[in-house]
Amino acid sequence: MSESSKNQKPFGVTNIKVYVPLILDLSKLNYDAWKELFQTHCNSFGVKGHLSGTSKPADDKDEAWSNLDDLVKMWIYGTVTQSVLNMILKPGATAHTVWTDLETLFRDNKQARVIELDQELRTLTLGDLTISEYCERMKVISDLLSNIGSPVPEQTLVTYLINGLSPKFDFIATVLRHHDPLPTLIKCRSVLSSEERYLNRNRPTQPLHMDPPLALTWPQYPPPWGPYPWIYPSWQQLLRPPSAPHQQQAAAFYATPQPTQLVPPDSPLFHFINNGFL
Repeated sequence: MSESSKNQKPFGVTNIKVYVPLILDLSKLNYDAWKELFQTHCNSFGVKGHLSGTSKPADDKDEAWSNLDDLVKMWIYGTVTQSVLNMILKPGATAHTVWTDLETLFRDNKQARVIELDQELRTLTLGDLTISEYCERMKVISDLLSNIGSPVPEQTLVTYLINGLSPKFDFIATVLRHHDPLPTLIKCRSVLSSEERYLNRNRPTQPLHMDPPLALTWPQYPPPWGPYPWIYPSWQQLLRPPSAPHQQQAAAFYATPQPTQLVPPDSPLFHFINNGFL
């Protein structure tokens, strides 16, 4: 029986997530942080050799070593996402094999991922995002780059943040850009959020319903009572059939270009036209 097989302390761990609260996720690229937590936990329980491969069974029948190695594998399986688990799960693997597969999985195409994230960070703009969402997105990309060994200096991050602001923040962006030294990301977020609230509070409000215009263009066709619709003696005249003189007058009126006239909003004719009677 190997020396590490005599260690019974690890079997007292009933919930690995209490000791390793971070879940390993491909989309979050949090391998380095997860690895540090997991290695620290295994080292404190005396089973780090199962990860590095330095711990070996005394022989093929060393059941105590196998039980301990399976326990370490269960710890790994319990702290990764389903998609990661599907990639590393295979029969007969030791904890060291699973550990090595994880390293390979997260280190492959690392440089290509760095270039991709760096480009996304440089070209990120405010667009339709709020200041809070914009800063959060920028911080997430920065953390992903840090997770794969390419941290972004905070002053560079602040420069990207200012450069991606929309034109309505031009004034405050100029103030931040000429601040020496550049403010921190948290300070920029605070200042920009205050400016955003101010701009939203003073934005001109548009009515939900726009009333129709109070003046209607006239004439659109020859009226039966002549070219000047608001000159009539009574309502009854509006309803009379057009007389021959009126028809001749209207025809003469439209035979020559005339300036457009507006129906007065307070005239009865406006009511007729506005309600579809004409």
